[in-house]
Amino acid sequence: MKTIIQISKKMKAQELKINNWVWLKSKQRYELVESGHEIDEGTDSDDYEPIPLTEDLLMKAGFTAKGISYNFILDGIEIASMQRVISTNERSCFYLDGEIPDNFKIRLNYLHQLQNLYFALTGEELEISNI
Repeated sequence: MKTIIQISKKMKAQELKINNWVWLKSKQRYELVESGHEIDEGTDSDDYEPIPLTEDLLMKAGFTAKGISYNFILDGIEIASMQRVISTNERSCFYLDGEIPDNFKIRLNYLHQLQNLYFALTGEELEISNI
């Protein structure tokens, strides 16, 4: 019997949809969730990890830096960083920003969360080049 239940301690199956990217630890590669994608019972579900959202992934998804604040924007969707990692100037812990109330500023830690949010807002898949 095949089933999808718990993907990892950081990610539940209900968070994933077709065309989400995940990290497959055993093969040391990114894997696209496709139609019919299932995990055999007994498979180490901790093998699947969410991909941390980075500035580089935002750029690969087509977002561009906006002004000196370095928020990122694509199709009117604005993503802002919550903090900077000083040693590399790489931003992390992103959230939905723009002219919306603070309680709607959704925190985005992982790539699949951004993909799902983008799909919910636009009805289209977020294309990512050279992942």
